[in-house]
Amino acid sequence: MTQRKVILTPKAENEFSQLRKFLSGEWSPRVGTNLERKIDWLLEELVQNPESFPTTTSGDYHVARPGRTTSVFFTFDDREICIQSIVDTRLNPKVNNS
Repeated sequence: MTQRKVILTPKAENEFSQLRKFLSGEWSPRVGTNLERKIDWLLEELVQNPESFPTTTSGDYHVARPGRTTSVFFTFDDREICIQSIVDTRLNPKVNNS
């Protein structure tokens, strides 16, 4: 089996960029760097075994949580993994991420 390709939608790229800036500025550069490491780790795990992450109640997306406050919504098939959205309750406090 060939390795899956990871694609970030423009929405996910924008959300990640905003989140990285927010965490680096409002918290500390170390927090932003740690987020990047967690996302990198998550992408490696997704490429190997996306089925291991639970499906959201809507059934449209799978959700992975690389940290307590961060959720990554994605879809996948045999060829690619598409990151649809990256949400973090530190940036979006109204989102329930429990």
